[in-house]
Amino acid sequence: MKSSDSYPINKLLEPIPDTQYPDDPTLEAVAKGFRLAGRARWEAFTNAEEAKHDPLTGLLRKEYWKKDLSKRMESGAAFGIAFMDLDFFKRVNDELGHERGDKLLSDFGNCLNEQFKRKNDMISHDTLIQDPSKEIPHDNRTLGSRYGGDEFSATFNLSENSRRNNHSPYESMSEEMGYMQGVVSDFVDSQSDDIKSKRFDVSIGFAVWDPQNPTSVETLLAEADASMYENKSKNKQTV
Repeated sequence: MKSSDSYPINKLLEPIPDTQYPDDPTLEAVAKGFRLAGRARWEAFTNAEEAKHDPLTGLLRKEYWKKDLSKRMESGAAFGIAFMDLDFFKRVNDELGHERGDKLLSDFGNCLNEQFKRKNDMISHDTLIQDPSKEIPHDNRTLGSRYGGDEFSATFNLSENSRRNNHSPYESMSEEMGYMQGVVSDFVDSQSDDIKSKRFDVSIGFAVWDPQNPTSVETLLAEADASMYENKSKNKQTV
């Protein structure tokens, strides 16, 4: 008899037949129990994963993103973070309607998801080419979150690039800064004229966690937040 773990997902999601073993009621009850248990475990896993993500953007929720920061700190690997804020989003929301505002948030979330997936796939590919037996560690991934309202955040692994190119974490982060500034600039440029007319932009700030000079999660977030608001001030002065 197969356990619930051995059933393929598509089998678990199929309607459970009324009778699988019509000549053996005991076997019939056991088989149905395994199918029900397997489906329940899959649904629990799916619900747990959905709970981690913001339904509008598909990005991680703030609290799960912050938990990931703590795990990275515990691992001792250098990483950087970015804070992003959609400038004049309220004007878009108020003057063009909440539906357009929600779509703008959703589109930005999709943009980050697509860019980070492509980036993570490239990192995984490069790592496997160097060592096919090497497992891709969780903290090598670039992760994005909807931090709240029209604020977003992201995390970047810096240790692999630093090791490979003999860079400090800060030198590696400068590459990520250029990458993210390109991503947000392309997103702003892709918007329709009515959204651009509201002076829509994206301010972005950065901070680095260096294991040689470790700080707390709160200090790291405060540094990224201050960097973002400095950038926001510059953006408003140039408009």
